[in-house]
Amino acid sequence: MTITEYNRNSGMLGELYKIEADLMVYGYYNPVTDSFVEAVACWMPLLKANLVQAKLQQQVRSNPRSNQDFLCFKFDDLEKLHGVVAFRKKWTTSA
Repeated sequence: MTITEYNRNSGMLGELYKIEADLMVYGYYNPVTDSFVEAVACWMPLLKANLVQAKLQQQVRSNPRSNQDFLCFKFDDLEKLHGVVAFRKKWTTSA
């Protein structure tokens, strides 16, 4: 799961600070099979609280195309935090 933190071009804060939704859905889609691979829905107030309390591992990366910094979270790490993940689904496809 990724969440933008800062836009270096505009100097504006990213969705981590602007999001007002309680629930954020993030997923992976495979255009070759025209299907979802995996999705997760997280309670943002709990995710942010765990971030502030340093209970959540994240990587900070930068997108050179958009010049934005963003945080990366592993789905498994999110699931380890009590109550953060509201929903997680993996789809299997037959070849």
